[in-house]
Amino acid sequence: MEKIIESPFAEGNAELQSRKVNMTFRNEEFEVYDFYYKCEKTGKEFSTSETGDITMKQLYNQYREKNDIMFPDQIKEMREKYGLSPLKMSTVLGFGPNIYKSYEKGDIPNKSNSTLLNVAKNPEHFFEIAEKSRQLSKLELENLKTITDQLSKEEKEFNLEKFLKINSEKIDQYSGYRQRNFEKFANMVLFFIGNGRTFTTRLNKYLFYADFLNYKQTGTSMSGYTYIAIDNGPVPDDYKRLFGQLWEKGYIENKEVELGGNLIERFEPIKEFDKRYFNNSELKILDSILKRFEFERTDKIIEYSHNEKAWKDNVKGTQEISYQKYAFEVKSL
Repeated sequence: MEKIIESPFAEGNAELQSRKVNMTFRNEEFEVYDFYYKCEKTGKEFSTSETGDITMKQLYNQYREKNDIMFPDQIKEMREKYGLSPLKMSTVLGFGPNIYKSYEKGDIPNKSNSTLLNVAKNPEHFFEIAEKSRQLSKLELENLKTITDQLSKEEKEFNLEKFLKINSEKIDQYSGYRQRNFEKFANMVLFFIGNGRTFTTRLNKYLFYADFLNYKQTGTSMSGYTYIAIDNGPVPDDYKRLFGQLWEKGYIENKEVELGGNLIERFEPIKEFDKRYFNNSELKILDSILKRFEFERTDKIIEYSHNEKAWKDNVKGTQEISYQKYAFEVKSL
């Protein structure tokens, strides 16, 4: 959202404002940041489609989280894992085709349909649903059986990565209501270390500000990763293991460089930054973060992060930093 736009009420500008309000959705109340513009000359307040969208997005996301309702990306990913078209998925589940498609596009299922979708996440249960529905041909059912058996086997196999928060598939206020995307996070790192002057402490601050600014502007994070507060400021949760994965998967390498008479480790890119993972708005945010802090001293950037409520409220604890609670309070951008 633009901070300043032309006022429709008088010659001059209108400034973006926000306030905390309680809003109700399906008889449940949630606190959101309500965005609006205020005319500098007349004092009149008005909303735009963009301000309205981000306010409502906060409301819907919190409702989904509280009631364990799947997010659109999760619904689509589940269907694709089973190898079904939207039409086939809707007939198997007993939804109208337009109703199911609307869920993948962002509409919120009612509680009964949501319960069925959550049951369908289990491959064995979904095959039982499909078999009882009698909506698939014999060949389609055989193919689905092969897929669900394989998925069930994979889920039952012990896999250490599933127990690491950095690989969690959970979508909530701590992931910025977005599913974690390792390739996107990796390319955020590649973008920020490309100039050769970004060391680990500075990189962590860039990542924090990029994700939280994206949430502030759109209602979702950029990468889907969680952050915690340590002494040097906000960092991705379990960032050492996460950067280790980047090294193992061939995105970065560590090199020792001399700085002020000391040998310091620095990440250097192995792969090139791939902008295809980002939309235009996200690319602008990445660029704005780099321009904002590129020539600031690292200790100054740490100081900025220490002035953020997100850090102050969480540095003494182990709680992850809530995007919903703190992104709209970010001051240094």
